[in-house]
Amino acid sequence: MYARWVIIGWILVVFVRVVETLFLNQHHFIFHLVENELIGVGVDIVMISAFLAFLFPVFYFVSRFSFRAANIFTGIVLGLLAISHIAIIQYFIHFSVPLGGTLIEHTISEVFFTVRTSDTNYFVFGVIVFGAIFLEVVVWILLKKCRFRAAVYYAVCVFSALAIIFNFTINRSFNKIEQEAQPYSIRINKSYYFYHNIVSILRNPHTA
Repeated sequence: MYARWVIIGWILVVFVRVVETLFLNQHHFIFHLVENELIGVGVDIVMISAFLAFLFPVFYFVSRFSFRAANIFTGIVLGLLAISHIAIIQYFIHFSVPLGGTLIEHTISEVFFTVRTSDTNYFVFGVIVFGAIFLEVVVWILLKKCRFRAAVYYAVCVFSALAIIFNFTINRSFNKIEQEAQPYSIRINKSYYFYHNIVSILRNPHTA
């Protein structure tokens, strides 16, 4: 059932938040870090639930032809989303500010130069990525073996649908304050901040 993917999404965002908390605590001194990261976990769960709710029609359409293909497609999308999210988190860990849409304002050569000259530990990055993908596969296998009551799956699906409304509410409240300032920069979903800024720049290139 599709609810399994929602549960996997929840586990992945919690995993990345734990990684973010550990590395921020290692590299920076931030007041009330754990408390703000716990709030961020709730924000991430709402946002990944809303994203998967939007993805469900595609899953349903593909499943009409092949249920296996639908699961593979969703797993790949969720895996790629996790990898990009981890990369965005790496930026935040190093600079303590969320990555904005200014990335698209630079040339490819400038981007590669920045990547090469950064002090990112690519081995650690690779381990985290591997851990996220491994976790996704293991949890999927475990959930396939588990037999939950139908009410549990229905509750997960209903929450995902409601998460769309919660998502708009959260974003509206965050838009009223400076998102790059702590503690809001810790609480917000960094991937959403990044993609939202890219869309804003593409829509209004002259105001960027």
